[in-house]
Amino acid sequence: MVQTYLVAGVTHVRFEDVDFGWGKAAYGGPAKGAGETPGAVSVYIPFKNNKGENGIVIPICLAANAMEVFVKRA
Repeated sequence: MVQTYLVAGVTHVRFEDVDFGWGKAAYGGPAKGAGETPGAVSVYIPFKNNKGENGIVIPICLAANAMEVFVKRA
């Protein structure tokens, strides 16, 4: 896979409504982000903070040097 980056959204899947008998889900989304090509996929995931506000988490995978720059500028 050359120069390919996949973005998927699961913001409307409503994982938060799933109850397998032990309560509401704490997380709903991909189990891990590496796969066969680490850093080639990002999945938008719904999130609710401790104030009850809804938002979207967008995890990304960066090379170590790019991550250092990202942390400094965040």
